[in-house]
Amino acid sequence: MMKFRIYPIIILAIFLLAIFLPKTYKEIFSSKIDRQRVVYSPVEKDFIKISSFSQKNKKTIYTNLDGTKEYSLDEYKSKLPFRYYYDLLKTNNFPEEFMIYSQNINSIKSEKSFIKIKPTFFELKGVNLYPLFESKPKYSGLSLPDDLFRLDENGITFIISATNKIDEEKTKFYNELFLQKGASFPLKELYGTPSTNKAFDEGYFISDAKNQLFHLKLIEGTPHLNKIDLKGIDLKFALIKEDTRKEYYGVLVDKNSDLYLMMYDDYELVKLPIDSYDYNTKDFKITTTPINRIIEIVHIDEPKNMKITKTYVTNLDYEIIKENSFEFVYKGSAAYESIKSLLFPFRLVITNAQSAYYNFEIRDLSKSAFIINLLLALCLLIYVKLSKREILYHFPQAILLALGGIYSLISLILFNKLLEEKPYMKKGKK
Repeated sequence: MMKFRIYPIIILAIFLLAIFLPKTYKEIFSSKIDRQRVVYSPVEKDFIKISSFSQKNKKTIYTNLDGTKEYSLDEYKSKLPFRYYYDLLKTNNFPEEFMIYSQNINSIKSEKSFIKIKPTFFELKGVNLYPLFESKPKYSGLSLPDDLFRLDENGITFIISATNKIDEEKTKFYNELFLQKGASFPLKELYGTPSTNKAFDEGYFISDAKNQLFHLKLIEGTPHLNKIDLKGIDLKFALIKEDTRKEYYGVLVDKNSDLYLMMYDDYELVKLPIDSYDYNTKDFKITTTPINRIIEIVHIDEPKNMKITKTYVTNLDYEIIKENSFEFVYKGSAAYESIKSLLFPFRLVITNAQSAYYNFEIRDLSKSAFIINLLLALCLLIYVKLSKREILYHFPQAILLALGGIYSLISLILFNKLLEEKPYMKKGKK
């Protein structure tokens, strides 16, 4: 019985190795894998492909999409003036078409913005305690209040930080304010940035039991609560970001994976003209420049080792002017792939790698590796027989070797269980 107590730990070690050993092998030996991506150039009014070849002294090549025209690094940067404006000014290489922006770099900086939403954002839960900032402070900078609030079955509850006691009067006042605006308790989700590390404060957006959305903000000590007309949108998530451009509060995602910008102008909702987004599996990015907006939907297809990027370029009125779908397959060298299929009978992966939670799946089953594993298990039993050890006593090791191969071999050696003798045999030798 004592012999088998260690085996749950050995099996756990096998599973861990099945996750991390193939990754380690890839990091060390997949140096010949190329990487590619595309970016939009407002100068070319088309996409530029960036190809990195690590087998060529880590050389990076910039070309048009079909690879028929190659650009130098200077040429490449000159085609992205809103990304490399400092370099272009320094080298006196700013494109003529956008020379007006070179006279005032702050006009570029003030018009740039970036928002990104990942699948993990839909699953992560923060601590249900939030500071309600004064959005119009007397002095520069935001400061923490003396209390925090939480969302619960009764609505909103304020807690005094110093005493950890509920502020009954303030709690009642704010709950009555929510009820007057038509809220239904409990209040469910809060969207905003509970940190002083932002340029200014726009308060919080809070959803209720009916999935209605409210905007709570404190201005000169007076709470302001607005109910937002979602126009029938079934809200799933909202990313709120205090942007100095003050064009929109943030991005709303509905349960159909449609995306909306919530504008400063009376909370108007502008639907983004895309159809390839799935909040469960894909990243969303939107970048604004002085002349356009670039929307990227990025998806990692683990079984195919493929990264798929769908890019939409719109004008400032969100009308699509260019789009592109780019697929990049991570391919190793022939030797790399062959050795991998011999070494690893399978790999254990975390499905939906962008998720905040762990779901496991067995992938890349290799017949070649399993044949080697069976031979390895057979060799173990032959050696046990020749060394006059007990064969039956080593069947668990042989089974683990047949199923787990290199993962089992390392684990058994690590715990000194590959070859062992019965305890009573050791006593007999005394």
